Amino acid sequence: MDPETPEHLLSFTKMNGLGNDYVYVDAFKHPFLLTMNLPHLSIMLSNRNFGIGSDGLILICPPSTVESGPPSPPDFKMRMFNADGSEGEMCGNGIRCAVKFAVDRGIVGRRESPVQVETGNGVLEVRFKMDEMGKVGLISVDMGVPKLACKDIPAVDIQGIEKDQAVISHPIDLNCFGPQDWHIKAGVQPFMTLVSMGNPHVVFTCTGDLKDIPLSVIGPLIEHHYWFPSRINVHFVKFKPFNLDDEMSYCEMRTWERGSGETLACGTGACSVAVAGVLLGQVEY
Repeated sequence: MDPETPEHLLSFTKMNGLGNDYVYVDAFKHPFLLTMNLPHLSIMLSNRNFGIGSDGLILICPPSTVESGPPSPPDFKMRMFNADGSEGEMCGNGIRCAVKFAVDRGIVGRRESPVQVETGNGVLEVRFKMDEMGKVGLISVDMGVPKLACKDIPAVDIQGIEKDQAVISHPIDLNCFGPQDWHIKAGVQPFMTLVSMGNPHVVFTCTGDLKDIPLSVIGPLIEHHYWFPSRINVHFVKFKPFNLDDEMSYCEMRTWERGSGETLACGTGACSVAVAGVLLGQVEY
């Protein structure tokens, strides 16, 4: 972290959003990174036994375009690599930490909100508030409009679904994903909903205890199912009954992230679950 670090050494910061942890590196300061094998670097750094340990690697890079985003050109580009080395289009918790990283360290040449961030899902606007210490505190991201058409997930060869159709509470045989009756104890319902927040998500609702889902077994089987040519993030959700005395709806979720395995949180996944909740009539908004 020393600003005088020799060029052959790599300074980094470990940050997390709700436990979704990544290694963050300043590619403005370390431009040689952009010539490296970044998938391999992410695999090494993410290893929790022999590396730093994380859900992946995030680079804060010079923007690749000077074209205007909404409403101004991007301040920087965020590149995100999963723990298995695959590059993701977007990371909701990651972009929040990336903005704090970039503003607090002066990479963004101002301390006024908003910031425009180039991602694999286009240029996104991020707003923030400074805390009493003069550092970035609260952060919110305009995640854009969710996409529901099969071709935009992408998903293929799902029986009864055309490429322009949405997959909302679509009936399926859950045994097609894995061991016989894996879903019964947790009350996983035999329906799936697909949402893209710039990256692909599948949402399953449950009536039982989410702890009873054999996620380490079933997660990778769903992630790599042939329906999902780009693989997919997998979420199991238990919606809580809406209480008129509350201001918000609630749910519990467990996530198997594409390329990283089970994670404590997923920003784009939480957005996808919220979208699915509205579509399924489970969430008041």
